[in-house]
Parts: sequence; C-alpha cells; structure tokens
Amino acid sequence: MEGICGLISFDGTLENPSQMIDEMTLALSDGESLGVSKVTGSNWALACTYWKEDHWRPITFAHQDGKLAVVGVADVYNLRGLAEQHNVSVENIGEVVAALFRSEPKEWALQMRGNFAVIIMDNESQRFIAATDRVGIRPVYWHRRGNTYYLSSRINGISRLCRSLDIDDGAIYVYMHHSMIPSPYTIYKNVQKLDPGFLLKADVRQHSLVQYWDITNMPKLSESEDKIAERVYECINDAVLLMRDGITKDGELACFLSGGTDSSSICGLLSRSSNAPIRAYSVGFSENDYNEMVYAKTAAKEFGLALHDIYLQPKDVIELLPYIVRAYDEPFSNMSAIPALYCVRSAARDGILHMFAGDGGDEIFAGNQWYAEQQLFRDYFRIPGIVRDYIIEPLLANRFQRLPFWFFRKAGSYIRRAKMCDIDRLYSYQYATDEEIFGPTFLSRCNSESMANIARKHFNHLPDAAPLDRTLYHDMKLVITDNDLRKVTRMCEVAHVRVRYPMLDYPVVELGFHIPADLKLKGTSNLRYIFKQAFRDLLPQKILKKRKQGFGVPIARWLRTDRRMREFASKLLFDKRHLDRGYFLPCFVKKLWDMNLNAKNDMYGYMLWDLVMLEAWHLQRVENEPLPL
Repeated sequence: MEGICGLISFDGTLENPSQMIDEMTLALSDGESLGVSKVTGSNWALACTYWKEDHWRPITFAHQDGKLAVVGVADVYNLRGLAEQHNVSVENIGEVVAALFRSEPKEWALQMRGNFAVIIMDNESQRFIAATDRVGIRPVYWHRRGNTYYLSSRINGISRLCRSLDIDDGAIYVYMHHSMIPSPYTIYKNVQKLDPGFLLKADVRQHSLVQYWDITNMPKLSESEDKIAERVYECINDAVLLMRDGITKDGELACFLSGGTDSSSICGLLSRSSNAPIRAYSVGFSENDYNEMVYAKTAAKEFGLALHDIYLQPKDVIELLPYIVRAYDEPFSNMSAIPALYCVRSAARDGILHMFAGDGGDEIFAGNQWYAEQQLFRDYFRIPGIVRDYIIEPLLANRFQRLPFWFFRKAGSYIRRAKMCDIDRLYSYQYATDEEIFGPTFLSRCNSESMANIARKHFNHLPDAAPLDRTLYHDMKLVITDNDLRKVTRMCEVAHVRVRYPMLDYPVVELGFHIPADLKLKGTSNLRYIFKQAFRDLLPQKILKKRKQGFGVPIARWLRTDRRMREFASKLLFDKRHLDRGYFLPCFVKKLWDMNLNAKNDMYGYMLWDLVMLEAWHLQRVENEPLPL
C-alpha cells in the first residue's frame, strides 16, 4: 500500500532507528514489492512506501528541509495552488507541506483539500505532529511505549516492532455491536487510531490530541429551496471536476456503480465532463432480492457508460476471504468488502488506476431508511398527550377482545420504541442480550459501559441540533469513517487502485450539514429530498424514485445453502480453540448457528458473520495459520 510509518524516541533508547523503520515498512505491503523513502535522525526515523510502477503520479513523500522532516501520503486536489502560493515546486509534495507548516503552524492541515496522513518531525523544538484528513480516509495508528512513539498507516506496522501487544476485550465487545472497532480504539490495548480531523502532538514531556476540523450544523441556510438545490448540485459537481483534474487518460478512470442516487450522480457528472464513455463497475447477485443491476443498467444507458457488470458467487467469497482477512489488521466484518474487492480487482485487470465512489451521500443528505423510521417514532409525540396517556396506551394495555393480538403487539412495540431516546432506539434491535452472548468472565474484563458510550458520544456531539442532524453526525463517524471508508479504501489498496470520494469533499460535507433538516427528510418518507431536487434534471426517474436498499450481500443465505461456505464457517466456529477463547458462550454460538440455518430471513446471519470474521482474524493474523477453506 501507499503509506507511512515512523518511530520517535524522546529518551534516546533507539539503537538503530533506520533499521527499525525498514522493518516497519515491510508491514505496509499487501504482498507486493514496495518502494521506500525515508528520513532519519539520531533517535527517530520516518518513512513512506509507494507503488513502483511508472504510471503512478507520486502521492507519498519523505522530505527533509533544515530542521524539519516530513513524510506523508497525500492525494491533495489543490496542490498546484498551494505550491504557487508558497513558491515551491508542485512536484515535491513534501516541500509544499513543509512550507505550509512553516507559514501556518496552527492551520496548515486546513489548507489541504483532499485525503492525507502526515508526520512532521521538528528537530529544532524536539516535537512531532501527526495528522489525518478531515474524514479519515488515510488512517494514522499510534502507540506509545515509554517515551517512544510508533506511528503507521497500518496496525501491522506497529505490531511488527511491538510484539507483546495485548488484545483488548473491550474492543471485541464493541466489534460485536458494530461489526468493526470504532476510532480511537483498535484491537490492541494502547494502540490507537487518530479520529478524523485530528492531530497528535508530542514532545519530551507529553502528548495531546488536537481537533483541527469537525462537522458543524450552524448556521442553517435561509435561502430558497431552489437556491439551496442549485448550491448542492454546483458543490458536488465542483468536487467531481476537481478530483477528475489531473487524471489525464479517460481509460485510467472508472466508477463504482450500484444504481443508487449517489453512484449514479457521480457517473452522470463525470460523463458530462468526458468525451469518451466513462467506465463503471457493478456487482450483482443471482438472488433477486439482493440484485440491483437493473438500476445500474438504467444509469449506464442514461449516461452512455461503458458498464462492466459482474456477478458474485459463493465460490468467489471463498477465494477472496484470505485477502480480505489479511488486509484488515483487526477484526472487520462488513460483508460488502467482498463485492468491493471483487469489483475493484476486475477494474484493475482492465487497467483502471482511479475509482470514484459515492460513499457519504446518504449520511450527508439523509438517504438511509432508518432516518425515516426514526422520524416515524418521533411523530408519536405529535399526538396530544391527553390522547396518548388516557386513550391509546390504556386501550393497548387492556387489549380489547375485538381487536387481534398482532395489532396490540405491533402497536405496543411502536409505543415502547417511540418512548426511547433516538440513540437507544437505534441500537435496540438486538435479539440477544450481552449475558446471552458473552461469557461472564469476558464481560467482567471488558469495560462494556465505556465502549457502549462511543455511539452516544457522537450522537450527543451536536446537542442543539435537530435529531436528524445528530443522527447524521453519528453516522458520519461510525458508518462512514470507521466502516465504509475502511471497506472501500482498503480494498482498493489491495487491488492497487486509488479511490476518490466526491461526496466527502469537505465543502460538500459542510454544505450538507448547514441545510435545514426538513429539507433533507420531508415528512417520514421523502428521503434526501433536497438532493433529489438538485439532481432531478440529471438522474432518471427510475433511480430518483427507487427505494433505498443498501449494498447488501447474501452471505447469511449462502451460509445456509452453499456447502463450502457452510463447512468453512462450521470449522471455524466449532473448533475447540474458538470455543475456548472465552469470548462467547458455546451455547450461544450453537443457538445462533441453528437460528440462521432454520431462518426464513437473513437477520441472524449478520451476527454469525461477525463471529466468522473474528475467528478468521484470530487464525490468520494472530496464529499465522491458513483459513480452513
């Protein structure tokens, strides 16, 4: 991968930092031979790795300039303007970053528009600063041992040198609730991940985490609906054109295309800026209720795209799993990482170097179905309190004989959930308690309360915002940064393809959160209203009116119906080592397995896949054994 690593000791204990940094760079490889550039001092070393092929425009750098040393990976879209502003060469990104830091030491990161991870060592003041971009596309992991700091684009870079890291039971706990481990935590105790928009600053005395950018929701736009819709279109179009600039050959560029509004909009805007058909890659399934290829074909026809439609089968999952488990240095079970890798590998074989992805639109402009469901619960309190308290709820409590039982059950469930606060309701859809899932010793070891508060902290970050905006902020952190970006970015890195996210260009994010909530969700059913108004002249009606489905994968069904998938999962989950780890009650593992086998829907398969991917990580990454495929 294109990445960075560094080690800085403030107590002079490093014997050979140059040799140690070489060891760290080896951990950044996905199996390929990487180029390495490094800068070193008596008690520190920084390095970057890069793909060697000549067709890549460099985005990694290792630069030393007087008392300042800088390494980074930075796909910065306004690089030329920054270079001209500081009178330095655009060909030397490190020189540009060093000039930024010298001229604006407090706001240098804010000047860069794009994705980046950077480490700056200031020898004069004997301190360092590490930064990740505004939404966390380029991660930075860090670990402090004594007064020595280890930093890397991958956890592997740290664990390569720090062999005695302990697995954090709390991280296992939160993984089972989110299918990933949220920032700033990682699978290992005392190894952290920088939150998006943060700096890590350290000197001989202390370290601190400083937030240089965050999402705000005020002031709200007061313009007309038509004017706001026009601004939305122009802002996203500007982001697409900016990210398109510098990609000199149309044949090197393609889009992920699901057929949803976001990916279709990106494809449509790109097609308007190109003289040749834009290539698009879509993944389908033979299972009709998961397959959205008809919408991808609708977009392809509308925009004259060169569509590559490929279909994922269980045998492809078996082939891809070892690569996926190896790519993530901690447990990660987002099922759609599988079609993402399948898709981008196909694009790479066709010579594609850059993919455009539509991630973020749903979480900025309110496109997910649960936003409408949450509003439906809030609407219960529009009913006058006297009617709720003295008519509706007593009626349900008494259960009049003339009304069917199912009515009371559904109505009672609705009222119970309506009375929850939004964040509790969002996480209330579970079919097992912690005590039914986890072993008692495990629960006593992990700080479950602290881990459970991660989501609450994000939801409460905008205390005066509308409930919808609070949910969107929560989702930008936990769904986008910690889940979707890890999924897509990492799979693209494994396939040797760079990816760009126009919807996550920071002016788009800032604009979206300053739009009044009732223009993003109209009523309880009109999701992403203002976005659809903005793109009504670009997108086909079939896509505009399409119900949000999400990029689901029929893994749960394949665990029931495909022999190889079922045998693989069974070997993992019922192996004595898995059952003896003490995370889960063996009776729960058996119960969950049976529920999925006998289920008429796929709801149990999601948690089952969490178990599978956790044990696969243990086997392949911790115990260095092949998966039983």
